[in-house]
Formats: sequence, C-alpha cells, structure tokens
Amino acid sequence: MNSESAVHGDIHEKAGEAGEKVRNVAGKVKETAQDTMTQIKESSAHAFEEGKKRAATLERTLEGMIKENPIKAVLIAAGAGLLVGVVWKLSS
Repeated sequence: MNSESAVHGDIHEKAGEAGEKVRNVAGKVKETAQDTMTQIKESSAHAFEEGKKRAATLERTLEGMIKENPIKAVLIAAGAGLLVGVVWKLSS
C-alpha cells in the first residue's frame, strides 16, 4: 500500500505541474494575442489617417486643376459621361 500511495502522490504532483505549465502557456498565448491586436489597431489607425490625408491632398489638387482649366475639366467630365453612357447602353 505504501508503494501505491507514493505512485498516487507522484501522479498527483506531475498532474499539478502539467496543469501549471498549461496555465503558463495559455497566459503567454493570451498576452501575445493581445499585443498583436494592439499592434493591428495602431497600424490600422495610422493607415486610416494617412489615407484621409492623401484624399484631402488629392481633393485640393483636383480642385486647383479644375479652377485653372475649367473648360478642359468640363470637356473631360462630358467625355467620361458619354463613355459611361455608351458602355451602359451597349451592356443593356
């Protein structure tokens, strides 16, 4: 019986150690996942802000070009509209 009790104690101890290792790994995985999500959020926010800046710059550039060449801008818009109309009519 003494030998059985020792084996039982060893098994219980090893199970406790294994459980602790699993909890440690799970904690590290959780921490890594949280860090990764934080990095993704920060990167996404930066990309969004950069996109907004580029869109505003493009808007100002186009606005300036239209003000400098209003007739050319109207002719380009009319040509684009005509092209879209022809493609639409052909696809119908």
